[in-house]
Amino acid sequence: MTTRSVIAAVSAAVVGSALSLATLVPSAGAQGGTSAGYTTTVVATGTSTMYKPDDITQLGNDLFVSFQNNSGSTGGGTSTIAELSPTGTLLDTWTLTGRCDGLGADPANNRLIGTLNEDGNSSLFTIDPSSSTPTSYTYSSSSLPHGGATDAVSVYNGQILLSASNPDTTSASYPNVPAVYEASLSGTTATLTQLYSDGATASVANTGPHQGKTQTLGLTDPDSNGVVPASAGRFGGAFMLDSQGDQQQVYMGGHDNSGPSGLFVLNLSQSIDDTAWATTNDGTLYFTDSTDNEVVAVTGHFSPGTAFVSATPGNGPNYLAVLDTNTGQVNQVPGVNQPPKGMLFVP
Repeated sequence: MTTRSVIAAVSAAVVGSALSLATLVPSAGAQGGTSAGYTTTVVATGTSTMYKPDDITQLGNDLFVSFQNNSGSTGGGTSTIAELSPTGTLLDTWTLTGRCDGLGADPANNRLIGTLNEDGNSSLFTIDPSSSTPTSYTYSSSSLPHGGATDAVSVYNGQILLSASNPDTTSASYPNVPAVYEASLSGTTATLTQLYSDGATASVANTGPHQGKTQTLGLTDPDSNGVVPASAGRFGGAFMLDSQGDQQQVYMGGHDNSGPSGLFVLNLSQSIDDTAWATTNDGTLYFTDSTDNEVVAVTGHFSPGTAFVSATPGNGPNYLAVLDTNTGQVNQVPGVNQPPKGMLFVP
């Protein structure tokens, strides 16, 4: 079921007339790091009927945010996809049955692609922003080979790539099961094929004595993913999968593609969720804050190549951090009180 009526007002605040301000100073040492100050601004606030924002993406000039509302990770409840202007004005909404934990943009086809229910009973949908009705797809096999579901979505070199979330690690097939699927859409069916497995081999990317050595992966928590901007320096142009619970990022392709199967693994000092790379000096870093039901904009002077991440320590709230893509060190950005979830950099 969909709705193009405004479910509830989302407050709009022009960047610079902040509802909440903080000064940010990224830690030194991260690739592309900077000591310049930043300002945070709450540009949109959810309501009692549109809450728990998660993924955020951009299509055209507008932002699209998935509000998970009361939905469960294996189904039930509804999610709201909200279209916002860059300054937070609510432009449109779509309602989906289930929990939207993965949302990505496909500019070449002017559509959004999302997944529902990241722990089980998963499916896929697309949204044409000019249409009031999403298109729903069921997977070619209702029981996915890895025993779990699907999560984050990226379009990489024309391929629709999905994180194979919540794998059944007790299965006799594990770890030779998909970590990432490529999805092919036809009619109302999404046919999935394995890109690489949870047990693939990769070259260690961390600088130091183990760099370049072969490591056999054993991914247990494929979660977010993304395409590294070509201008990002190391790993520029690659597809990145984050295995959150394993504290690892896996990179495929891009400038550095000489590892086994073209894979590199970066072992992290801290578990993380989403990653967003700064591509220009004067862009905006957006993140969702599901705890406070807000969409937050970070502005200031960025250093292109900086990898901003949502750190997920487990024993406390998320925090904004920068990732050193050479060493895997995750360093907290001081002065930010809002815990980030989904992240997006807009040049």
